[in-house]
Amino acid sequence: MRIKHIKFKVSLIAVSFAILTTTTLRQSALADQNATQTSSIATSSVSSSSDNTQFNQNEGSQSSSSSSSSVSSSSNNNEGGATDEPTHYPKIAYATQVQNIGWQKTVTDGQMAGTSGQSLRLEALKVNLNGSNQDSNVTYQVHVQNVGWQDVKQDGQTAGTVGKSLRVEAVRLQLSGSIAQQYDIYYRTYVQNLGWLAWTNNNQISGTTAMGLRVEGIAIKLVPKGQNVNPETSNKPYYYPAKINYQAHEQNIGWQPEVSDGRIGGVTGRGLRLEALKVNVSSPWSGGIMYESHVQNVGWQSERQDNGISGTQGSGLRVEAVRMRVSGDLANFYDVAYQVHVQNYGWLNWAKNGNLAGTTNMGLRVEAIRIKLIPKGENISNGTYTPFITSTANQIIANDGGVTYYTQKGEDFSNNATTVVPDLRTTNTPQQNIVALQNAFNFAKQQQKTVIKLPAGSYTIGSGNLDDARGNLTLPSNTIIDGKNNTLIVSGTSRWMGVATGQGAKDGVQNLVLKNLNVRAEDMNNGNWFMVMANHGTNWFATNDTFTMVQKMGYHSFDLDGLQDSLFNQNKFVGYAAYLTHHYSNAEHDWIAETIQIDWSNSTDNWDAGFFNQVDPYKHFHNLKTVLSNNLAITNNQFLPYWNSSGELIAYGGGVGQHAGPVGNILIENNTFESTLSLRYTGHKTNNDYSPMHFWGGGNITKRNNTIK
Repeated sequence: MRIKHIKFKVSLIAVSFAILTTTTLRQSALADQNATQTSSIATSSVSSSSDNTQFNQNEGSQSSSSSSSSVSSSSNNNEGGATDEPTHYPKIAYATQVQNIGWQKTVTDGQMAGTSGQSLRLEALKVNLNGSNQDSNVTYQVHVQNVGWQDVKQDGQTAGTVGKSLRVEAVRLQLSGSIAQQYDIYYRTYVQNLGWLAWTNNNQISGTTAMGLRVEGIAIKLVPKGQNVNPETSNKPYYYPAKINYQAHEQNIGWQPEVSDGRIGGVTGRGLRLEALKVNVSSPWSGGIMYESHVQNVGWQSERQDNGISGTQGSGLRVEAVRMRVSGDLANFYDVAYQVHVQNYGWLNWAKNGNLAGTTNMGLRVEAIRIKLIPKGENISNGTYTPFITSTANQIIANDGGVTYYTQKGEDFSNNATTVVPDLRTTNTPQQNIVALQNAFNFAKQQQKTVIKLPAGSYTIGSGNLDDARGNLTLPSNTIIDGKNNTLIVSGTSRWMGVATGQGAKDGVQNLVLKNLNVRAEDMNNGNWFMVMANHGTNWFATNDTFTMVQKMGYHSFDLDGLQDSLFNQNKFVGYAAYLTHHYSNAEHDWIAETIQIDWSNSTDNWDAGFFNQVDPYKHFHNLKTVLSNNLAITNNQFLPYWNSSGELIAYGGGVGQHAGPVGNILIENNTFESTLSLRYTGHKTNNDYSPMHFWGGGNITKRNNTIK
């Protein structure tokens, strides 16, 4: 009874107090009631979230714990009663297939999936929503190497490839259904060479395309609508290839339409000068292109950028050269390459990153230009000439002046070399056998090392008269030409030519061995003509070769122009210019022409280089610089007259000498000169030109232990 009495008093007090309370207190009680109801609903939602967990069992407990915590926080802050905020908290779960690893463990809510710093490509992706309404989905799409954008996937489907070793390069994700009204989906990728990119959202691209870069890792999270996300990096979310655009101002035309990425700006084939240039870049990176022009009567102008005009308008002045460079962050990923079409030369080679392209001091116009952005460090070269030419480049190239000679016996290419036998035939015409030899030489040019084994027997080669180009052959590098048991019979003319490939001594045929060749004239009474020519080149070795009655008046057996570091040893040269046996007057060059001529090479054509015009359309350019023959050793050779079977002298012997220009280090040692033609002439005792070894200066000439008969 006492207990009941106490309860009754409390109730009366409560009623009395309630009568005296304000409306605010009644609203507070209602708020407490609503909070209790909200807590009940949230607890129900947590249970539902656990049921919807995907990929692994552990994910359920993580989701439930996280949701309960979030609900408690929401209830404590809900002082105003009912709210528009979501009453449950979905999670995003995702897993990745990684190179050399396979499928990794599922992660959630902004955690990293994949790898970083291991250079492993991400190959595939699965994504799912946990704790969302049934009408809600996540869709996603990946850009795959060699494939491009795949079809859209959703709710745990595999996007990407498995077992094909193809990298994912970019991704995009999107929410649909009621969840898209409450949340944004944010994601970022870890990309090769770039690291973490900035967060992006709602079907925007993350990663790169057309740049060959792999995604290595990814993070995904859901963010309530209207909430800001820190990008966490200065990188952008998406990188695409930079594009370079340029516009040429052409004589008589004006500004041409803008072109891009290696297309021709300007005009070729019409003799019109390029007068000005504008260049710009569209790129996700900071920075751009800096460019400048060398202009007729002006010289180098200052740098321009961002479509600034480089050159002149309305002044009738030609652009003669250009140079360009990349600036800003763009320079971390790209080089700029540029190529100009120049009067009299055509397309020069590509230059890049501040190197010069065009000409100076030559009065030549640029007529057109091509510009490209290429990946950092990538090589680009497809022009015949160097990128830049100037008349001031006419310096002499020689070695350091030290007295060193090439005295090795040539590299033995027979190990690990490809052997080819030319299809020479006794039934062929001389021209057909020339073609067979050139086919073998061309094959050798495509190999690393080649032995060309001439077939046993006698075969006729040659074509026409002295100026007939059909007898010309161009020699390969890294090749042994072995004539053992073979005889080549020259009908008319055949010239074997080592063609220059650039302006330096090494820009020519290198590592060439000529051994055991037996070359003779078809007409043994009057002679025919066979000559080996070098326009630049290094490391030649001629040994145990015999040349009989194949040196015509005024010409040579070896014409060495700008050849360096080479040896001619134990060869035999028999008979020079049959029709001069009865000539006694003072001699000019045609009567004393060297069997082995040593000369410089340059663009004046004061040597026999005119023949190179028949096989090298760029010969003039290749010889703008003067290149000396240097470090040549001529040892243990015989220079002999030719006597027929009746004992009649048909031709005197030849000699060795310097011709039009200076030479470098030359060694003449242990050679035999017999019945040399030049010794027959009046004044040979006082005129060095008539000596079997005539050198007039400009070089370091060593002559020792030679025999003159």
